[in-house]
Amino acid sequence: MDLTLTAEQEKALEECLKRDQPDYNFLTNNCGAPVQRCLNWMGYDIGKVLTPSQLYESMTGVGLVGGTIFYPGAGTKPAQAK
Repeated sequence: MDLTLTAEQEKALEECLKRDQPDYNFLTNNCGAPVQRCLNWMGYDIGKVLTPSQLYESMTGVGLVGGTIFYPGAGTKPAQAK
């Protein structure tokens, strides 16, 4: 996924993601939670989402996703979507 962040925003996101994170929990702190927390901290209204796919949809909704490459599986070529 290609994010539409400036170099300063990328650095802020990177620094935020390096901070200590709470213990993993399937519903309350899964693999998307650190990104969600950091983007909310940066001022993006991502809202509360439970799954990584909901996070993607929310990020797309606020204009953070500039492009996506979908990898359908072994033995197939990636398909680029815009």
